[in-house]
Amino acid sequence: MRLKNIDLFKGILIILVIIGHVLIGTMNESILRTIIYSFHMPLFIGISGFLFNVDKIVSFSLSTLLNKYLFRVIIPWSIAILFYFSISLFQKSSVNILTGLFKAFVYPYYHLWFIPAFLSWIVLTWLLIKIGIEEKFLLFAGLLISIITRLLLLYPEVYQNLGNFKLVIDLTLHTFRPYFYFFFVFGLIYKRLGLKKRPNLFDVILPLICLTGVIYLFYNPNKMFSLINFFIFNTFLLSLVLKVSVHSMIKSNKVVEWFGINSLAIYLWHVLPILISKLIIGNKDVTLFYITTFSLEIVFIIIYWYLLRYDFLKKYVFGL
Repeated sequence: MRLKNIDLFKGILIILVIIGHVLIGTMNESILRTIIYSFHMPLFIGISGFLFNVDKIVSFSLSTLLNKYLFRVIIPWSIAILFYFSISLFQKSSVNILTGLFKAFVYPYYHLWFIPAFLSWIVLTWLLIKIGIEEKFLLFAGLLISIITRLLLLYPEVYQNLGNFKLVIDLTLHTFRPYFYFFFVFGLIYKRLGLKKRPNLFDVILPLICLTGVIYLFYNPNKMFSLINFFIFNTFLLSLVLKVSVHSMIKSNKVVEWFGINSLAIYLWHVLPILISKLIIGNKDVTLFYITTFSLEIVFIIIYWYLLRYDFLKKYVFGL
């Protein structure tokens, strides 16, 4: 049975992804972007883990496992990689096409890291189960992997002098982002263990307390506090979202749910209107940039909705 509240939250999150990418300024310069980035990917990833059917893939070979996602994510992602790479060719005076294309797949453009990371979390989960890791230890393994790699992200100086190993770590952190893996595992484990009870007052209060920590850290940066708050905040928030979704506690909204159902394609292609806006008017006039960009995003959604009538595009480009 499809959970409409899951689609609803996915829709809210993909809208926040668009807003976060449109906002001008770095994380250090925008409190709104900081808040959005503090939870939108961990929640998205946790929901992906919740929807992942781990029982079904236990008996798969690696090739069967990857083939399962060939049309759903790998081909649409590859087409998006080629498209954005083609755009980059017009922005650079000279580039070795073969080398550039290789880098485009290995170090995906901007937002396109999510698909290889998502596939890596699936493969890692499959591998851990294959080698005999029990589910009760899977969550601990996920937390350990995530904390270690999050620390490497926060303290890159630790591995800067490790030669080729540094390149491997940089690639892993950029493309596969294992510091998010805990939330993927949390989603799939929590589906089995923690969803019978409806959320209580503490389920709501605890994420709000952690959110104040996010705001505090914006004005008073502290790496270790940010590490702790990152995991605690998103664990509490993900738990709340999953409980609310399972018990269908929020009224259905077909528009937002449509965004959730189509989140993959929107995620892959929503950056195009931003690029067009920057090319046409730039971002020096902030108000004009926001008006133009959000208008183009609306046009993009309308065009995408129209293109859904073509089965070829639905299958190969949009992953439907």
